[in-house]
Amino acid sequence: VADTPSLLAGARLADMAGEALPTNLPGTSDGYPNWRRRLAVPLEGLAETPLFAGIADVMATRRPRR
Repeated sequence: VADTPSLLAGARLADMAGEALPTNLPGTSDGYPNWRRRLAVPLEGLAETPLFAGIADVMATRRPRR
């Protein structure tokens, strides 16, 4: 994602937090908690996790602000 020539690129917060289960499972309505899942890591501590920090570093390095 960081190497895309697109002007806009982003990473999904759940992926950066290392979540294994999907946030939304299309085609379900009652059997899966769509859009109600909480991150396993509190938002205040997210920047300190190795996965989040690594992805953020790569994005910042390869996609500097202009």
